[in-house]
Amino acid sequence: MSLAQKGHRNYLPVNYIGWNKGKTGIYSKETIDKIREARLRQVLPKKDTIIEVAIQKGLDYLGIHYEKHLPVCDICQPDIVFPEKKVAIFCDGNYWHNRPKAKEKDMKQNEILIENHWKILRLWEHEINEDLNDCINRILEIL
Repeated sequence: MSLAQKGHRNYLPVNYIGWNKGKTGIYSKETIDKIREARLRQVLPKKDTIIEVAIQKGLDYLGIHYEKHLPVCDICQPDIVFPEKKVAIFCDGNYWHNRPKAKEKDMKQNEILIENHWKILRLWEHEINEDLNDCINRILEIL
């Protein structure tokens, strides 16, 4: 039985420094690039969120074709993508995307996408829940 299961509070070894910490320099740049490319092709989460599904259903009802979680500029997978028009739609949850690190990451993604001539629309969870029709209209305007 492990120390954690026995009820010990300090069950981590003294030299434990966290997942993937202290491992810098053990992978080559080529390996890191391959890992990054493979990760970008994975669709996570595997299941669309409720707000993504709501937007998708609205677009489906109008007969508008879109792609889901398509890698864009090798940096992100927008929730809904119109590749031929270079439009990326993000359905951002109120909690996670309001955190400082997430905001910084989102702003960095926006900058790179804009530099590459993409149009971006970030829809917040509360906006989608309060007025889905307005959100769909905003997508139609950007298209």
